[in-house]
Amino acid sequence: MPIPSKARSRASVSAVFFANGLVIGCWAVLIPIIIVNLAITESQMGLIILFGGISAIIALTLSSRLISAYGARAVICFASLALTPCLFLMQWVRSPVSAALFVSLIMASLAFQDVAMNANAADLEHRSKRKIMSSFHGFWSAGAMTGAFSGGTLISYMGTPFFAFFIGLLALAIALIGYPYLEQKSAAISSDSTIEGNGGKTPRYFPAQWLPWLFGAIAFVGFVSEGAIIDWSAQYLREELSSGLKLSGFAFGGFSLSMMIARFAGDTLREKMGELKLFSASILLAGSGLLLAISAQDPVWATAGFFFAGFGNANIVPIAFSAAATIKNLPKGMGIATASFCGYTGLLVAPACLGYLGEHMGFRAVYSFMALLLVLLLVLAPMVGRQQTASSTQ
Repeated sequence: MPIPSKARSRASVSAVFFANGLVIGCWAVLIPIIIVNLAITESQMGLIILFGGISAIIALTLSSRLISAYGARAVICFASLALTPCLFLMQWVRSPVSAALFVSLIMASLAFQDVAMNANAADLEHRSKRKIMSSFHGFWSAGAMTGAFSGGTLISYMGTPFFAFFIGLLALAIALIGYPYLEQKSAAISSDSTIEGNGGKTPRYFPAQWLPWLFGAIAFVGFVSEGAIIDWSAQYLREELSSGLKLSGFAFGGFSLSMMIARFAGDTLREKMGELKLFSASILLAGSGLLLAISAQDPVWATAGFFFAGFGNANIVPIAFSAAATIKNLPKGMGIATASFCGYTGLLVAPACLGYLGEHMGFRAVYSFMALLLVLLLVLAPMVGRQQTASSTQ
């Protein structure tokens, strides 16, 4: 089968990133509505999100084998097909148990799609011989921003069930339209990747080296910070700053807007500043933005804080992934797979715990804790610089 043209493949993969982000952005707006519909607390909603996170982590561990067996584009399309009815039916559930089931299906579908689209992106970056990964994540942020900014307004006009169905259908349409130009097989994630010189032995599922786990820790904190804003910023604005439905999505929308801008510029910044300087500056900016958000007394200033935090948060994870991908003496893809596993564990599981803390201590305390974690990453900054130097000599 002929390889699709790079331009069309890049456009199709970018569209899938946009659609995946769009669903996440809309999900951020739907969380407070689900809490009201089920008459539950933030802690109970956190448990529902926890079940979704566990299912997504299981999906992450299975995704590479499914991609190897059926191809990345098939996984993307099947995941999109599952999202459409799940998002719609989620709005009709009236018990926490059924809600946990549908959230688990939604999060697993998003996780399968996420790994497959990143595998497509990695293959395209390898074929292009250019740094283009940050731009794909920029399209994800653009989709998340669109969903968060427009979600409240669309819900007020369309109603929650039809809004959810429309978003799911749109994500499916994007995947189907770009289907012919997506990569069928992925070289980035392969079940038979081996270490050079190991005699063709089957590699471990996880590495014995500590270095991939260190970059995984960086990805973990970066994703936890992002997940805290995805899942709880709308609730923070509504409950603690008394914002309305339309404004509640603006916190994550502003965060996604600044992340989109920073990620589209990220590849250029990495080349001009170097990863160590960009990494350190990103941490300080992300922490400062969160401090502004928690010190705000009205929704507008809180939204501004999340906006500035997005500039800093944008390139922390791409830098961690890039460093993990260049570690020597590992099977192909294992470094980035380990960092992805750690990162997405933080994104999908930690917000459930943060929901409990938010209910009992307030979300100002949650975001203060996140700012502290981000600043502590400065301790690991020298390792990023050393890995950058090592990769440039390979």
